[in-house]
Amino acid sequence: GIYVRVHGKSWKKAKDNLRKLTSRSKCGSIVKAMERIEVYMRGWLKHYSVADMKKNIEALNGWLYRRIRMCIWKQWKLPKTRKRKLMGLGMPEWAACEGAYSRKAYWRMADIGVVKRALTKERLIKWGFYDLASAYQSMHVNIENAVTEQYERWWCAMQGTQKMKAGPSTEIEQANLSNHSNAAVVKTMVVSD
Repeated sequence: GIYVRVHGKSWKKAKDNLRKLTSRSKCGSIVKAMERIEVYMRGWLKHYSVADMKKNIEALNGWLYRRIRMCIWKQWKLPKTRKRKLMGLGMPEWAACEGAYSRKAYWRMADIGVVKRALTKERLIKWGFYDLASAYQSMHVNIENAVTEQYERWWCAMQGTQKMKAGPSTEIEQANLSNHSNAAVVKTMVVSD
């Protein structure tokens, strides 16, 4: 079959831009950083949403979650602040101390269990993170539906069949069997207004 892919240079450019937006030194306010990410990725996804890239988007999404956790971890700076914040997010005191007093680097800590459990995907989405996987899925499905609709119209015109409008979720099968003995049967689902 024919698949539309995003070129490797486009992936690299998008990842480099996201790296700049989530830089440890220039991240600033996490909420503002997440807003900038949303603006950039919404435009990028609208441009490339016709492409098949589910696995790549999921990988990029996981990497971006880790980048955001890294920025948050760096902003907490002091061990006592980290401990207080982790306990405020529901971690037991022993786990908060274990994470807060760790000497591991920011990027490594962003993938450690205590930080991942405290700064979960759901919590980050609630704070305003733009989930790339769900955004891509909704855009890609909408485009697939539009392409399927256009293809059905073309197929019906080629086969001499008509697409009729019916009530909600009604299947209509029509075929002009007088022209061909083995004509294709076209199934359409049409929702009326």
